[in-house]
Amino acid sequence: ATEVWEDEPFERTEIQRVIEERKVPQVKTLYPYQGQGLDVKKGEVMFLLDKTNQDWWNIRKNNGDNGYVPANYVKEIDSKIVSVEVKKPIVVKDVRKVKKTQYIKQKTPLSSQKSGKDIIEERQTAIQESYDLLNKLSRERQEILQNSLQLFDFYSECEDFNKWMKDKSKAIAADENDVAKATKAFEKFLTDFSANKKRLEQIDTAAKELEVIFPELKKDVSGRARETHKIYDGLVKLQEQQEKNLEGSASVIFFQKSCEDVCDWITEKSEKLEMDDLAKDLTTVKALQRKHKGIERELAPIKDKVGQVSQLGQDVIDSFPAERENIEQRTRDVQEKWEMLENKARERSKRLEDAVGMQLFTSGV
Repeated sequence: ATEVWEDEPFERTEIQRVIEERKVPQVKTLYPYQGQGLDVKKGEVMFLLDKTNQDWWNIRKNNGDNGYVPANYVKEIDSKIVSVEVKKPIVVKDVRKVKKTQYIKQKTPLSSQKSGKDIIEERQTAIQESYDLLNKLSRERQEILQNSLQLFDFYSECEDFNKWMKDKSKAIAADENDVAKATKAFEKFLTDFSANKKRLEQIDTAAKELEVIFPELKKDVSGRARETHKIYDGLVKLQEQQEKNLEGSASVIFFQKSCEDVCDWITEKSEKLEMDDLAKDLTTVKALQRKHKGIERELAPIKDKVGQVSQLGQDVIDSFPAERENIEQRTRDVQEKWEMLENKARERSKRLEDAVGMQLFTSGV
């Protein structure tokens, strides 16, 4: 191959002056006018530069004077064609010298020429090799990305699990005066803690794998795992301490449940006592009276239960002096509700007795 200089045609743009013919609007004066620095005569032809507004037009006289005349003093006539010199970009064809490489065809001996089949096979082999290399690089990159994702998941899981354990530590370490609430919260914690214990095993397994995949990060990975174990061990100790604190709380919970049951029974009987006592005849009143006596018989076991609750409360106070205020308040609430129920039963019994007497009086029996 040799380099030679050859002529190459190309186009370039240059600015040239050209003469163009353009139409220029004209007006003719209908009346003579003097003013605005102008003096025009009737019938004078002038160039119209601009219709400034509906009252005044801008004109130019043949002597070159510009100014304004009243619009109703002139009228438009045919435009005048004038030759104007303007600058315009013109595309010009030109030729330039460029250096080009010239290849010389050489005849190759037939003995050294490859057949079409050989050329195709070589090309196919080259394509296959390129494809295999691309596949290999793709697998390597995929493995790198998967390992990086595994490392990211490990760090994220450590951070999330550590935060979860810290939150749980704060929750069960919080002071709760209500033993029932504290016990319920602790039972919920035990359920959650049991469900999340496998997370620590998974973190340990992932840490061992990552130490092999990323030996340069072994120190950091093992450090993260140790930190998680430290927080976990602290949570286990806190769990053991909380179990000791809540030992025997079953009696407190039983007392509170007994109070709730008694209050429910009292409410149920109270609703029955609020039924309508009015009746228009002796038979109905006596039926209501018999029904009321049945309700009064049902109050006897509730009274016994109120006494049992009071005794149970005293026993719990002896075992858990810290619960005294709460238990005494619950006992007073139960006692007050029972007394209200007793009063309501007595009042209704008296109303029914009065109703029976009234019916006997009105019927003349």
